[in-house]
This record gives sequence, C-alpha cells and structure tokens, in this order.
Amino acid sequence: MFIVPMSRLERMDGMRTSEGEAASQQQRLQGNSFAQMFNESLRSLEQAQQAADEDALDLAMGASGADLHTIMINAAVLESAVKTTVQLTSRAVTSYKEIMSMQV
Repeated sequence: MFIVPMSRLERMDGMRTSEGEAASQQQRLQGNSFAQMFNESLRSLEQAQQAADEDALDLAMGASGADLHTIMINAAVLESAVKTTVQLTSRAVTSYKEIMSMQV
C-alpha cells in the first residue's frame, strides 16, 4: 500500500494578498455605507417578492410556463431575502439603542 506524502496546498498560497491588494480591498469595503447596503437589500427583497408573486399567479392561473421547481426556488430566495432584511433591521435597531444608551 502506497501512501501519498502531504504537500503544500496551492489554494492556501493563493489566499494571501499583498499589502497593496489588502489596502484596495479595505478602501472598496469602506466605500459602501450601511445605507447603501440596506437599500441594496431592500431592492433584492422587492425583486424576490415580485418574482415569487408572478410565479404564484402563473401557478394559480395554470399557465403553461409555471414550473414547480422554479417556483420553489424563487420562494426560497424570497425567504432568504426576508430573513436578511429582518436581520439587518434588527441589528441596526440594536446598534442604535446601544449607542443611545452610552454615557457622554
């Protein structure tokens, strides 16, 4: 029985970034404000709601293009979007309450 010796993982080497790349990533992350991220989440929620509503209407009307698999995927996407939006909202409210309770 032959056992292959362990070698260095190439994927781990690729994960390391240089200082310049790390600084550019940090600047890119700082450019997005919480308001932009929250608005993007709300937009994706609205899109998911529209897609799920259209699918439900197509299924109820018996449209020939109504695929149950696609309908279930869109429903799962909607559920995920709702959970994400609720989490963002609750974290924002919690952070606001924590900041307001700080003594000056």
